[in-house]
Amino acid sequence: MGPGIVFSNGFARRRAALVAPVPSPCQVPRSEMALERPAAPCWPKPARHARRPRSFISYSCLPKYRMQVALPTELLRSRARRHYWRVLFGLLLCWPWLASAQRGPDNYWFFGQQAGIGFTGGGPSSIRSSVMAASENCAIVSDSTGALLFYTDGRSVWNARHQPMLNGQRLLGNPSATQGALIVQHPGRAKQYFLFTIGEEPGAVGPYYYLVDMAQQNGLGAVSRNVMAQLPTAPMTERLTGILHADGRDTWVVTHGLLNSRFYASLVSPAGVSAPIISSIGPVDSSRAGYLQEASYMVANKQGTKIAAAINGHICLFDFDKATGQVTGVTQLPMLIPKKPTYGLAFSPDGSRLYVSMFPNMPRTPLQVVALFQLDVSLPTAAEIYASAQRIPMSTRRPGALLPGPDGRVYVAFFDSPWLGVIQNPNARGALACALEINGVSLASRKSTRSLPNFPNAFPRSPYLTFNNGPFCIGNTANFAASLTPALGIASATWDFGEPASGAGNTATGTTVSHTYRALGTYKVTLEVVLTTGAKYTSTQLVAVTAPPTAQLGPDKLVCPGQPITLSPGAQPDRTSYLWQDGSSQPTFTASQSGKYWVQVTSPQGCVSSDTVRVGYQATPTISLGRDTTICLDRGLVLQPGPQRAGATYRWQDGSTNAAYEVLNPGKYTVEVTVDGCVSTGEIEVTDARCPVDMPNVITPNNDDKNETFVVRGINAKAFGIRIFNRWGREVFRQISYDNSWRAEGQPNGVYYYLLDNPVTKQQYKGNIEVMR
Repeated sequence: MGPGIVFSNGFARRRAALVAPVPSPCQVPRSEMALERPAAPCWPKPARHARRPRSFISYSCLPKYRMQVALPTELLRSRARRHYWRVLFGLLLCWPWLASAQRGPDNYWFFGQQAGIGFTGGGPSSIRSSVMAASENCAIVSDSTGALLFYTDGRSVWNARHQPMLNGQRLLGNPSATQGALIVQHPGRAKQYFLFTIGEEPGAVGPYYYLVDMAQQNGLGAVSRNVMAQLPTAPMTERLTGILHADGRDTWVVTHGLLNSRFYASLVSPAGVSAPIISSIGPVDSSRAGYLQEASYMVANKQGTKIAAAINGHICLFDFDKATGQVTGVTQLPMLIPKKPTYGLAFSPDGSRLYVSMFPNMPRTPLQVVALFQLDVSLPTAAEIYASAQRIPMSTRRPGALLPGPDGRVYVAFFDSPWLGVIQNPNARGALACALEINGVSLASRKSTRSLPNFPNAFPRSPYLTFNNGPFCIGNTANFAASLTPALGIASATWDFGEPASGAGNTATGTTVSHTYRALGTYKVTLEVVLTTGAKYTSTQLVAVTAPPTAQLGPDKLVCPGQPITLSPGAQPDRTSYLWQDGSSQPTFTASQSGKYWVQVTSPQGCVSSDTVRVGYQATPTISLGRDTTICLDRGLVLQPGPQRAGATYRWQDGSTNAAYEVLNPGKYTVEVTVDGCVSTGEIEVTDARCPVDMPNVITPNNDDKNETFVVRGINAKAFGIRIFNRWGREVFRQISYDNSWRAEGQPNGVYYYLLDNPVTKQQYKGNIEVMR
């Protein structure tokens, strides 16, 4: 038999004549392939029949197709010739699939019970090297060439050798959190990654983030133990997702609060992780009706313009501004199946369809349900989108997470299954047109659980060309430097600074250039780079040209003797520098004596502004309460600290703030007077002269203006509380601060008994009084 190739898809075979011996460039078995470097896209497969002639070798380069090479035995006799022809023919045979192999951060997926797949050839295939058993939470990242870097379940981190990463244990995530981990590359440092984690509901802990440095441990990486909490006081759902910024470089990390309607979007940029942008929109996530919707997914489309989340059983579609991080409009749909929990969500690659899974084993679910839906989210209204829902047939499988793959398909995790489902045509409308393949990818006896890895919606463009974009200062030199990630050979770089009025100075060449803008405003700067390979890349950014900083120390100041004053030029942007008259460089200066003070402020763009202020002393308030005194308290005493300047404030020993104070009891009295920040204190002691106390024993309340009320003399009645009882012991009158006004109103004539009590001095007076009319 002459040489040939047999193509088999299970139904038909075709033989083609060949002139080359058997190639064998892919001899390493898949289970032994190292993930530190891109794996070969094809490899020999064992023969189906034990007695197959040795001149037959199978290759797998396309899913569902098997290629067998049949060669005459005489061509295999020479070892050197056999090796040469195997390598040559193998490269020719596999080259189309080598060229199309996926290479990127989502090259490998590890999930479930040590399950994994890799997009290293013409289609996904099983990987059995994972050591992670993840019930839900899982995240993984590869480098730009597709080589595995590390993976995590939110609590532990494993490196590319599947060993625990240094400092990568006991993190603050939870393996049971739905989207409990997210990995985002540091936009300014190619070897560093931010690892975000979140706890399990209710009120999930976090999100926290860690820095993973892949430059450590000979490229195996290490986790920084400096845990940084973004929102330590906010209760969170288990939703954590990433959305590529409009600039194509930075990434928004988005979470959703529990028992509120707030989205939190923190920007990961070359400066690090920002404080969150908070958007309150949509229904309050109060998922306490037994559906645990706070444990369902939140996803964004590839375009970064829409967010989908299931809140209180309702699918909500939100508008997202990937330039500002704001979540705006919301479209809320009715429940697809009333009182049934939604779990997985995924947009189609073009963003026109939304796939929704209902997972039956979520806790506290009233009734079990298994369902997978497609919605047409390109329609304009909630009613139309809801009406477009189609249930996708899938037998008895229990669908969990849904995840778009780098190959343009959407993958479905089936609980406790050795297969992943594949939606082959996710952009197509219709339950059948989308073509769900139940047994899409074999997991080689490993099993998925309910989740798949958590990735951002998109990754920075690679290679990524950028440059520093200011802002810059009017009249100062703006310096620009090109940056290409990964670092590639640049043959030429051409700049357009967006200021045609500058004439020939509007353009420049070189990777590092400068330009001086003549007017304030925003300019569009364009950089075009040609690589040594001939490839071209263009980057356009808006550059702000700003005015000099404003340094304002305020008007000249008067300070109190011995009282320091803090001088500040006002709020300034980050990275502003300061220079004070004594050479110090802090944002503020503390002056403790009179004199002239100045500050020079330099903005991050190099602009300079300065200001001067004079500091002098002013007199402190003068207080005169008089000398210590002894008085008959029933005559009263009003304390006044004396005349003060306008704006004076007062504070007496009991916290009262009036300008005058009435003395009711003996004791020590103090007042604190503040004028223009200067404080003085005065004090006086008042002693009781113990003047004779006169308690009447009869009153005649007959409206003749004589002896009408029970009037106490010799003590300050206001300092005493009074209680009056009739002859049967029933209380007929009570007053906390007696005002000498009791006239037996509504009481008959007769004898009454009184008790006067001072709560401060503990003095008491008691006796009887007769009422006669």
